[in-house]
Amino acid sequence: MKKIAKAAVFLALCVVLLLYTTKIFQKKFLDDNCQTYMADELYLLEDNSVEVVFCGSSQVVFGVSGMELYEKYGISAYSTGSPSQSVLCSLGWLREIDKTQDIKVCVLDVSQLMEVSDESSYRQSIDLMRMSRNKLELAWQHVRESAAFSGDGELEQADSFLSYLFPILKYHSRWEELTWADFGYTVEESPLFCGNCPAVYTTSFSGYDDLMEQETKKKSKIQVKEWEKTALLQIQQYCEENGIALVLIKTPKEDWTETKQERVQALAEELGLPYLDYATEAGCEELGLDFYTDFKDQQHLNLRGADKLSDAVGAYLKQHYDLTDFRETAPMDDAELEKYHAVRRRVYFKTEGDVVSFLTQLQEDYLSTGEYDLVLELSDDAICDAWTDEMQAAWERCGLTTDLSQLKGKTYVASIVNGTVEEKSSTARELTRTGELSNGGSWKATSTMQSDRLTRPEIQTGGSTTEFAASGLNLVLYHSTAGEITAQSAIALCQDGRLRANQKPER
Repeated sequence: MKKIAKAAVFLALCVVLLLYTTKIFQKKFLDDNCQTYMADELYLLEDNSVEVVFCGSSQVVFGVSGMELYEKYGISAYSTGSPSQSVLCSLGWLREIDKTQDIKVCVLDVSQLMEVSDESSYRQSIDLMRMSRNKLELAWQHVRESAAFSGDGELEQADSFLSYLFPILKYHSRWEELTWADFGYTVEESPLFCGNCPAVYTTSFSGYDDLMEQETKKKSKIQVKEWEKTALLQIQQYCEENGIALVLIKTPKEDWTETKQERVQALAEELGLPYLDYATEAGCEELGLDFYTDFKDQQHLNLRGADKLSDAVGAYLKQHYDLTDFRETAPMDDAELEKYHAVRRRVYFKTEGDVVSFLTQLQEDYLSTGEYDLVLELSDDAICDAWTDEMQAAWERCGLTTDLSQLKGKTYVASIVNGTVEEKSSTARELTRTGELSNGGSWKATSTMQSDRLTRPEIQTGGSTTEFAASGLNLVLYHSTAGEITAQSAIALCQDGRLRANQKPER
């Protein structure tokens, strides 16, 4: 009996050691899509606190705001999206979250119906799921399908089934890549809200045609992938058996062509599923998307775009399904709302395209607090002709007095440090100024009209130099207490002649 007990203890210690080692060596997805945080937070959700789940690719990580759905419609939603998430993995996350939540609606992004998910995308889902029958079935189906399709080059050869159950078999050689995050990251560091990442970046397009690429393949080659359709049918069956409504959705995406749209539309009609298609030009117009400010990149919306899409989706869900208003039955924690609002203000500032609104936010949210320094320089006087009286008034409310419309042919550098404004302009070809920041660090900025050699504005702190980009009026906002850059922006003239903030000029 003692031998059995000792063996049992030894076996238990081995299991604990294996789990601990696996947790350290297993790859962490803490950047960009933040998939590891998503999975951790999913398992911390209070029971029956979510009724709507968004599944699919990174389109729903960045393109849908669960906080907007809650604040405007009282909908409690969670996104389980991940990069190039296969429909099979979407099935896995649906079954996983439905274990503890009263899911009434599943909204599925259709991107991967037309694409091939690589091994990494499967890893970012299956590896992160807790051991269960769901994980076993998911891994087994993926390995079988991958082996079946690998012969014709459609899919990469899958890793072994055991490596999904015991990821240490996959990641045991990562010891040279290990960082402190592998030993001690915490879910409190997560930038996600309801599984969604508030994207701060902006990529600008002149319009819908500039965003969407033209088809290069023959239409006959553009088809729904059979293994993805199989997984979609499994999702549909699961939803029917568990009283869950299934809705298909598509967000704007550069490589989403007209033929792909037609193929998915036909499939949705075949299966009798509602399809919210916002990737068409009409869909973008319905959302009121601004192609200058609402996109993170060619594939994703940023938070501005996500708020608009979420507004439309929320209205649709409220109209068609009986959903609880969680604002009344289980209000969100005030601290979480305050944290989100602070992040949202920063994101909206960094993605604001309207110059007057941008300058207004600059003054009200930052300069008025006395905690920020500002350095500015002009590297292209083309903006002067587009500078309006309204912009000048907002500019002056920031404490700056130089009339930018009169800087044609001049260079310009300015700073606001400790509330003290200093401005200087010159007719010289180049103007360089230096000074101290509020915390004793130094700054340096150079203004030039030489289009063939842009000397970029700089802030030098702690012996390091950070450069900033662009043709136009460059602004560098520095948090003197934290000792870090809060925002860098350019007010510049775009192709259509409009003056925009937060732009990379296309002149």
